[in-house]
Amino acid sequence: MALRDDMAKYWKYAVVFALMVGVPLAGSKLYTRSHHLRFVPEALNVTNVLYVSEQSWGFGPGGNETGLLAFQLPISVAKQLKTRGTDYLENLPHNARQGWQGRYTDWHKTPLTTKDGWGSLSYEGRKYWTSPGIGDYLNKYGFPVPLKKEWEDMVNRALSTPGSYYAYGRIGLILIIPDELSVIYAYNG
Repeated sequence: MALRDDMAKYWKYAVVFALMVGVPLAGSKLYTRSHHLRFVPEALNVTNVLYVSEQSWGFGPGGNETGLLAFQLPISVAKQLKTRGTDYLENLPHNARQGWQGRYTDWHKTPLTTKDGWGSLSYEGRKYWTSPGIGDYLNKYGFPVPLKKEWEDMVNRALSTPGSYYAYGRIGLILIIPDELSVIYAYNG
């Protein structure tokens, strides 16, 4: 009987401990997901976060953060983009929430051009521009973030070939890749 009472007591402690750890952890995960989704225009109806690679060096003034977030683009939105292109994006309704996150104007078609200013310049008797990679953007201020190769390759393909769309926000770059049903948000600084 004493063993049964001891086991019941330990189970109670285990449940209390699980709740003390599990509830804040679940709340933190939900907050982080909500925070990440804020960077995408609400009208794109994005709900799934597919990939996250972020790093932070310090905080507050003088701190640096770099990251790449990938989201799943709904098929219906991808179809609209393929039909209407930048016109669709320029006419998205404004976000209901306040703040700068998820607000973009001046949409462009890929591939990127030299005027975006983050391709590589090489000097071998003359200047020439090479196609930018997402690493050029993320490492602009010397704070790179590691990316899984498949995500880095997909983003670089999208940046250097026609068929995708991008815009700059107050902070960061958003890239919509209809053929991959993906939305990428990259930031540096």
